[in-house]
Amino acid sequence: CIRLGPLLTESSRPGHDPAANQVVVGENGILTRIRLPKAQLANDRYPLARLHVNPAFLDSMHQAAAIFCLFKTKLIHLPVGAEQFTVFATPHQDANYDVIAIVKERSSDRMWFDVAMLHEGRQVFCLAHRVELRRTGQ
Repeated sequence: CIRLGPLLTESSRPGHDPAANQVVVGENGILTRIRLPKAQLANDRYPLARLHVNPAFLDSMHQAAAIFCLFKTKLIHLPVGAEQFTVFATPHQDANYDVIAIVKERSSDRMWFDVAMLHEGRQVFCLAHRVELRRTGQ
C-alpha cells in the first residue's frame, strides 16, 4: 500500500470519498487523481495568496512519478531535479486534480518524466519537463 502525506490524504477523513483519489499505472506512465486539500483553502498555515501554490500539493506531481517507479521496479526513487517547472494557474478550487506522469527516458538507476497537473482533466495548471528521479541506495 502506498500512502501519501497528511496534506494529501483528506480522503481518509470523515465526509470525504476515498474513490476521489485514484492511481492508474500504465506501461509508460501513471495517472493519479487527488482532491485539493481543504487545508489549502482554509488553514492559516497555507496562505494561498502569499504562497500562490502550496508546495506540498505541487509535490504530488513528483509523488506520481515516484509511485510509478515503485510499481515498476519495486525500488524507491526520489526526485532530484527538473529541467523546467512552470505554474500556469493557481489550483484554488475544491475539485479533483489529475497528475499525469509520462516516462521520457530510463537508465539502470534513474527515470525522467514529463509531468502535468490538470484541473479535472481539462485545464493545465502545472507542467514539469524532464523530472529526474534517482534510485535510492537500498
